[in-house]
Amino acid sequence: MPLTVRHLPTCPAAPDPVAVQGASPVLDNTHLAAHSFGPPAQNTGDAVNTGRQAASLLSNLRDADHAKSIARQLLANPTRPEQSWDSKDGSTLFSFGSHDAILFASAKAASTTACVSVQRGCLLRQAAQACRFCSTGRHVAFEGSLDGSEIAHQAIVAMEHRNKPSGEAAFSQKKMILYSGMGDSGLNPVGVVDSMRIIQQAYSDDELLFFMTTMGTPPTLLSRLQRHVVNAYEDGGLFNGTAVFLQVSLHGATDSKRAFVIPMARKHPIDGVLTSALAFRDGLLPYVGPQARSTKYREMPMVTLNYLMLGAMGAVFDGNAHNEDLMALIKLMHRFGPSNFIINLCSYNPDARDRGVAFGPVSEYTFAHWQQTLEHEGIAVKRFKSRGTDIRGGCGQLVGRSV
Repeated sequence: MPLTVRHLPTCPAAPDPVAVQGASPVLDNTHLAAHSFGPPAQNTGDAVNTGRQAASLLSNLRDADHAKSIARQLLANPTRPEQSWDSKDGSTLFSFGSHDAILFASAKAASTTACVSVQRGCLLRQAAQACRFCSTGRHVAFEGSLDGSEIAHQAIVAMEHRNKPSGEAAFSQKKMILYSGMGDSGLNPVGVVDSMRIIQQAYSDDELLFFMTTMGTPPTLLSRLQRHVVNAYEDGGLFNGTAVFLQVSLHGATDSKRAFVIPMARKHPIDGVLTSALAFRDGLLPYVGPQARSTKYREMPMVTLNYLMLGAMGAVFDGNAHNEDLMALIKLMHRFGPSNFIINLCSYNPDARDRGVAFGPVSEYTFAHWQQTLEHEGIAVKRFKSRGTDIRGGCGQLVGRSV
């Protein structure tokens, strides 16, 4: 299908954090916790209703039969997305109006991966603290978190789409769900984990791998997210052996560099984030590690650090891909144990609307140098290349579409 003109939600770009550095943050830990886990009873407004509805959904989905019923409904009659676009690389971008999902399959079709959104927009946009590389945070008004069925719906639509055109009778045995679309998993733990419960029931015979992506700031988000996942294992909502991995958006090896890219990280040092990430992993090991179906996933670290390689942004930021940044990352990894993490080196996908405040490119030579150096230091590293960039479905490009 050819790429067509898509009308984006009408809203101004998020304020530039550089221009408001002296302002008091609008979102603090209390605001984030209230949004993620149900606001206090005395609050009013849509955020309260969203939180209460999510809490109610969680209590209902602790009954496996209810999750199974929702899964059956979604499988039997998945609502089609408003629009979809096919990329030259074989991936497909689905628009559900206020949020997007993207599907891509391996070259041999042995596995299918869906990247889903967890929020309509991004909560951090409201506080001029949106991540600088992300079009969702910079250009999309926050409309609330998605509930478990809405998130699972994206994954099921994508998985079903993968096999329908070719007429295959059976779906690929390995299914990977990346919670890396619009929104942060740590800001919607109820919706994310409830979607896992539904997807588990929908594809109970397949090998499922869930990858939750979060900035991990403040670090308390990780402990709360872990609690919801552990509860799902203990009440049978997730089967023992179903692999759940954590992806933390690092994007800087020093606190100052990371805070420029992720303004919300200003008050939360990297050390606290990585300590919380390892605690998250340790809490899940009894349920995942020894029983994971694939030997590959039993042996790999459960925490991935996403590192977006960024060039300079004018005179205000000199980039995070210099040799001193590489040395700082190596030092950080050795301090926390290089075997505890996998590093994803990621490319930046610019948005034409950010001309003048976009990051510069990083050369392929620099990527290769970083990868070789990290491997030499005994640090697991992968070069991650976004799919669907030609249809604006790459990492950091999702904005939701309105017909």
